[in-house]
Amino acid sequence: MTAHHLKLNPSKTELLFIPDPRWPSEILRENKGCDARKRPRGKRAGVRNRLRARTHRVLLPSILLANVQSLDNKLDDFQARIKAQSVRVGNCVSSTLTLSTGAPQGCVLSPLVYSLYTYDCVAISSSTTIVKFADDTVIMGLILYNDKRAYLVEIKHLENWCQENNLLLYVSKTKEPIVDCSKKQERHYQPIKLNGTTVERVDSFRYLGVHISQELSRSHHTNSLAKKARQRLYHLR
Repeated sequence: MTAHHLKLNPSKTELLFIPDPRWPSEILRENKGCDARKRPRGKRAGVRNRLRARTHRVLLPSILLANVQSLDNKLDDFQARIKAQSVRVGNCVSSTLTLSTGAPQGCVLSPLVYSLYTYDCVAISSSTTIVKFADDTVIMGLILYNDKRAYLVEIKHLENWCQENNLLLYVSKTKEPIVDCSKKQERHYQPIKLNGTTVERVDSFRYLGVHISQELSRSHHTNSLAKKARQRLYHLR
């Protein structure tokens, strides 16, 4: 089993959406009757077009107040609000900064934009899995009988998907650990390349605060937590 740790840009948090039973029944009916396979697919569609393509797939009370027909007006207002940004501290308000692309760091709408933007970034093989959280994306591939084709195709597919959707892969922050559970462990693996750059192979990596080693041992993570605890306790002496 191999895990491919990728960094995507922009850095936002992905949300799990649960519909509110108090919403109007016609909205929930529209959401239920939508077929994700029929949605438009454009290579260079902007955030606005991608939001419209997923309108009936993810519905939020902050955008849909009454019915689906008013969505275009809500999206126009959404675009205007997310581009003009300012900071308020007490009664003081900073000057407005207009953004031409993307969303600001810490914006309340950024998780929604990221979730919709990466909605169709899914695995294409049954032996591979894509895990997304914020800007961290992990490709996990199960390799049987030394057959790495599905794993390599999955990586190439993600690379092409990022190019089509104007997202950047941070190759310098991308790591590849290998977990080999077979009795006869193979030590010679084909290196992975992204945009012509070889991905660094590591014995362990940190994902969402947890240190994962190629032996799946808890020692590395436990030692890291103990070290942090000793540092905190030092200030209490």
